Amino acid sequence: MKQLFTLFTALLLLTSTGYSIAGFGLNLNQSLYGVGADIDTVGTVSFGNKEFSNGIGFGGYFYVDAIPFIDVDLEFNGFASEYDYEFMVGNQITNYSLPFGSLSGYLTIQKKLFQLKIPLLAKAKLTAGAGINSQTYKSTPSQKDLESLLGLEDG
Repeated sequence: MKQLFTLFTALLLLTSTGYSIAGFGLNLNQSLYGVGADIDTVGTVSFGNKEFSNGIGFGGYFYVDAIPFIDVDLEFNGFASEYDYEFMVGNQITNYSLPFGSLSGYLTIQKKLFQLKIPLLAKAKLTAGAGINSQTYKSTPSQKDLESLLGLEDG
């Protein structure tokens, strides 16, 4: 019985076109974002970071193609990295390793406008759609952040 089921499944896959109604996936990625080394000074206080780049990321997607008049696609991505940070007051230096990262999400709704099928070779479709996205990230500290921390900001 098991062999018959395997044979039937193989024949079905070879002789018919598979139609996808939903899907999901996960991915690992690497960010191309990078920051050069930087040092800022306010009075006798200095701070800075060493160069860092190429955070490791994780993402995924989910889509539904079963709704009769639209397709829905939901995606998310994120990455994280560490960077070395230095804080110097007078001659005393303190080193830190701080996290840096980003999260983003996308929601897209599409409608098929035109579909072209070439039997046994290919199919293509033209869609129109709209979407929204959101991104948040942890920024690296700036001179303004240091001035605020020391109570030296204007206003």
